[in-house]
Amino acid sequence: LQAGAAVARFKIPAGRKQETANAYTAYAHYLAAVVLSGMGGTVPLQVPDEPDIMRQEVLKQYGSIDLKAVTNYAWDLGVAILPLNDPGAFHGACWRHGGRNVIVLKQRSNSIERWLFDLLHELYHASQHPELNEHAIIELSETSRERREMDEEVEASQFAGEVVLAEAAEELAQTATRRARGSVERLKSVIPKIADEADVTTGALANYMAFRLSLQGIDWWGAATNLQQSQVNPYQIVRSVFYDRFPFDIADEFDAELLRRTLKDQ
Repeated sequence: LQAGAAVARFKIPAGRKQETANAYTAYAHYLAAVVLSGMGGTVPLQVPDEPDIMRQEVLKQYGSIDLKAVTNYAWDLGVAILPLNDPGAFHGACWRHGGRNVIVLKQRSNSIERWLFDLLHELYHASQHPELNEHAIIELSETSRERREMDEEVEASQFAGEVVLAEAAEELAQTATRRARGSVERLKSVIPKIADEADVTTGALANYMAFRLSLQGIDWWGAATNLQQSQVNPYQIVRSVFYDRFPFDIADEFDAELLRRTLKDQ
């Protein structure tokens, strides 16, 4: 696979940051290509683009909507999930080659629900344009202008929110806004109470609220993260599933060792 296929669709400021981002993106893309080459005879299935369908299928197969369950579900569909744990450059990616998708999750937050939100966001991208054998989506930060203004980006985050919040995402967000009386500062105390009443997790609602606020140019992601401290490292959850599900059918020993070292060193 050519490195040119790794080019981001988003604009990154010129200069050293651009060079660093390009180099890391090429590296991540190479790893994604290695993963796809090691998938053996895996036959990909169509990724649902309706949140209720995906939610029902995950619940039927795994009984809950959590990071481990959705990661396994993605593998069931033939979508490889590769976790990385490096700082900067980009915040996730979805590459498709030869009709098969691989998602790179790269989030410095230790929140399991934040990783889940990002995974569902990328799965939505994987569901789009199924007629294309080649496709690439590379994410910048949640507060970037492109993430706020591009229709598919907004749709992907809405999709993620609807899956984890049982299609009540907008209703709960409106309730939170009303109870906070339009004050962003009050949301931190309001969100946990509403989540408890609706029988959803505080983290799931906080992430969706942060997404909705980002559309107004308000960065509430830090506050949302503070509401969802995790006892388990989400990177390790996704990596564990990777080792369980990936066949490691890689012909090139250098590539195989590179992948193993990448996952081991993080």
